[in-house]
Amino acid sequence: MGPQGQGGLTGECSLPETSEALDVLSEAVFILDDDHNIEGANRRFCEMLGLSREEVIGRKCYEVVHGTEAPPEWCPCEKTLAMKSPASATVKEPMLGDGEYLLTTIPFLGPSENVLCVVHTIKDVGAGAVSREEEREIAGLSLEIVERAPVGIIYLDRDLRIVYENPRMKEILGVPAGEESKAIGMDIRDVPSIGLAGMTERMAELSKGREIRGETRFTSIYGRESILRYVGLPISDAEGFGGALIVVEDVTEMRKAEEELKSSKGYLLNLIESMGDGVTTIGRDFIIRDVNRAVERMSGHTRDEMVGRHCYEVHHRRKSPCRPPVACALKEVLERKAPVTIEHLHYRKDGSPYPVEIVSTPVFDEKGEVSSVLEISRDITRRKETESKARQRMRELALLRDVNNALNRESPIEEVFEIITKGLTNYLGYDVSALYLIDPDREHVTLKAYSTDQRLVKKIEGLTGISVDGYRAPIIEGSIIHQIIEGREPVLTEDIAGVVKGNTENPLLKKMASKIAGLSGLRAGIGAPLISKDGVIGIIAVGSRKGLSEEDAQRLTTFGSSLALAIRKAHDTEELKRAYEMLERSDRLKNIFIDVMRHDLLNPVGIISGLTELLIEDEEEGERKDTLRMIRKNARRIGDMVYNAGILARLDSGDKPSFEERDLAEVIKEAMAEHAGRAAEKNMDLLFRAKGRHPVHANPLIHEVFTNIIGNAVKYGPEGSNVKIRIEDRRSLWRISICDRGPGIEDENKELVFDRFQRIERGPIKGTGLGLAIVKRVVELHQGRVWVEDNPGGGSIFIVELPKRGPKPA
Repeated sequence: MGPQGQGGLTGECSLPETSEALDVLSEAVFILDDDHNIEGANRRFCEMLGLSREEVIGRKCYEVVHGTEAPPEWCPCEKTLAMKSPASATVKEPMLGDGEYLLTTIPFLGPSENVLCVVHTIKDVGAGAVSREEEREIAGLSLEIVERAPVGIIYLDRDLRIVYENPRMKEILGVPAGEESKAIGMDIRDVPSIGLAGMTERMAELSKGREIRGETRFTSIYGRESILRYVGLPISDAEGFGGALIVVEDVTEMRKAEEELKSSKGYLLNLIESMGDGVTTIGRDFIIRDVNRAVERMSGHTRDEMVGRHCYEVHHRRKSPCRPPVACALKEVLERKAPVTIEHLHYRKDGSPYPVEIVSTPVFDEKGEVSSVLEISRDITRRKETESKARQRMRELALLRDVNNALNRESPIEEVFEIITKGLTNYLGYDVSALYLIDPDREHVTLKAYSTDQRLVKKIEGLTGISVDGYRAPIIEGSIIHQIIEGREPVLTEDIAGVVKGNTENPLLKKMASKIAGLSGLRAGIGAPLISKDGVIGIIAVGSRKGLSEEDAQRLTTFGSSLALAIRKAHDTEELKRAYEMLERSDRLKNIFIDVMRHDLLNPVGIISGLTELLIEDEEEGERKDTLRMIRKNARRIGDMVYNAGILARLDSGDKPSFEERDLAEVIKEAMAEHAGRAAEKNMDLLFRAKGRHPVHANPLIHEVFTNIIGNAVKYGPEGSNVKIRIEDRRSLWRISICDRGPGIEDENKELVFDRFQRIERGPIKGTGLGLAIVKRVVELHQGRVWVEDNPGGGSIFIVELPKRGPKPA
């Protein structure tokens, strides 16, 4: 995803001020709207085409750059407009000049995710095989490379907090050996005395997705002073600005050397010879007047082979001065009469290219005219490799972040698979990607997702009559699929037809293998195992039309391990969802059963109880009346059981309970009234004294607490005994004690009595084991406590503590 519409990017796309603001950039840059119309362009772009700015503004980019009537198939701008994410392509384009060019497109998005504009850059990356070799060489980034990098590297997260500094960066900051940097975790804009004024003031630009470059005087939080040159590279993800990579180089010595050059000619000459950076003096006629030993080391030429020759002949292997799109520092210095810093590609004596950074400073004569130019050059090969590899690694991290975000959203697993394969093509630049998982039978792999040109897919389906979606490939012994799974190692191959032929039992596919390979245009492919804690679970496969290396294979395997963990997590989430759905269905069935039980059993039980009461009143004492009493007793027991089961179902439903103020004394009196009849039958007294109100925030179920405890006290208490109930004010709590004279409860059973269906023997009277379980659940619902103690006079004391203000919010 590109930068969001902020500041100057709200409503329409325009970089600060005008197109001329882009002229400071060494690369060719132009701005397009969402219909390929050029809205702005820098000087380098116009020089590259030999046109004026007025001649390109308003025209279609493909007409100007490619001389076509429509965008080419490989056009990165087409990908950017479709995917709303950066894209690139390396091409040969005669209209731009000789050699190969890297075309990069970056979208700028509005608040509603619409593309406001596209920033298009063009960079000469050398000729033919050389640039491709460089691309392969600098692809990927490992922690070891970052740790050994000769330049400082800082990673920022999306909030501009410093999350990582490599060892070289710690040296630049002056962090004592063995200590952690104090800046880790801090917002780079808030680090005290960080001194990066020139950089921190531009953090807003970086967070909008703009690359920043500059130089600043720096005083670290450890007191170290230096001069730093930096490049800030924004990293975009599906949510916009996802973080940044800042590459920092200490140029203190270079700058000191420049200053000292001004003070003493003799000291200057000695210094020039001892400098690690190259120093060259060039006349207005492009003739090299002198060089130091560093230039000899970098170029492979001797001083005698360079002095007296044209700089473009020595360093660029040209017969005339550099012209657009190749920048010429000497020309710019002569025009501006001011120092110029550019990045250039020089050639060694053996013909091999190497990137350099050149600071060109004018030397004035007594008339104030530029008589010559002093160039300080530095080989930045390793820095460029580090920057490129850092971009590659950050793209991998961005893809993993997109996958993780999808997992956190509990997205369907199919969506996770699609993010992975599209990310491999869009983020990492492969032309084809596919994800296969091993079937439960371990005899096939099934294609779960893929990303490539859909026109190619339709052609293959038309040729074979086989649908690509969900394709199942057999695991044939000796095949590449079998090698990857059994060997747990990646396989790199350039035999694309052999891959098709060797991994199928379909005669038609075997016959069409060469044609399918030709249609794909792939030069090489890699299959890497997806290894989780359960072993190999699948294969991630990629293909490229530019070729691949063993380094690509190892990097894909390492990356695949992270993807395997994500896929396993997605599978676990899917299984958890299914288990939860089954649990919900079981819970619904349970609730239906309880509702049926309550409605269909309570009614007949109530009828039985009522009729039995009438029969008992009319019956004479004797065996028949005793039988009726037994019927009434068991009917009540069934009714209590059904009622209690319904209460527990309500407590287990997960519904959010409501609480309102009640008078606790009135609740207790209501519970006593329910059992007054049974108490009278046993000649028992229920004793409770309470003056005034006893307010408590409680759920209506609080009534069940005292109904069950008082009911048990009456049930288990001997005839003629009493039940004493007392309420005490304990500041924020009410403590209620219910004392009975029943058989008591053994110490080892005092906690068990509150467990569901746990009925402790308390004489000949039987219960369901649900009543006290309900008591405990309701009391805990109120964030209170309930327990039982021995009554000194015999029996038990049940104690309940309830917060007066009800439970605290979760």
